[in-house]
Amino acid sequence: MIPFCLLTLLLSGCWDYTELNERNIVTAVAVDEGEELPWLLTVEYVSFEGGSFTGRVISAEGTTLPACEEGLVRQLGRYPYWNQAKVLLLSEPLIKEGGYTGVMDWMVAGNRFSLGILTALVEGSGAGELLRGNQGKDPQGMVLSNMLDDQVAFGRIPPCPLYLLYNASSNGSRPARLPRLMQTGDEEEKAVELLGSLTLSQGEISLSP
Repeated sequence: MIPFCLLTLLLSGCWDYTELNERNIVTAVAVDEGEELPWLLTVEYVSFEGGSFTGRVISAEGTTLPACEEGLVRQLGRYPYWNQAKVLLLSEPLIKEGGYTGVMDWMVAGNRFSLGILTALVEGSGAGELLRGNQGKDPQGMVLSNMLDDQVAFGRIPPCPLYLLYNASSNGSRPARLPRLMQTGDEEEKAVELLGSLTLSQGEISLSP
């Protein structure tokens, strides 16, 4: 299933040879508060090696999210291709302290991200750490996207694409519900557990199973 999804990802859009060689295809984005600077941006990108693909994860801290993005470019030596990202993970402090509004503004500016990217809250660890739990295997962004899509299809969680959270953060006219995720397992075998959902409504936060 994962290889088929990735093939679909690669075939969608209008890329030419030059663009593919100048960009890294991002599958997931995670935003946390930094340790030394205000922001910590973590991305998973697709790495093609020996005829196969895996997910690779890098992070950068900065005073702003654009500064974090510049840090990623310096590490990669090329620009991220954001439009194919499937999942946005936000840390618990960013949600509870209102920092997610800055994330929304950065992502919507320039129309580089798909407004349908799925959003989720990460509890119990940093959002970036959840991305690193599957590093070197199938891209975690694709794994999480499939998991969330299945939960929505079964009616266990409501859909929460980026545009719903953006509307809730900008005008508060409609509540947004985010799935709550937690990383479980040990260093040898990590997994992701769905805890329930969180509702944002006019600046108020409530949890539900």
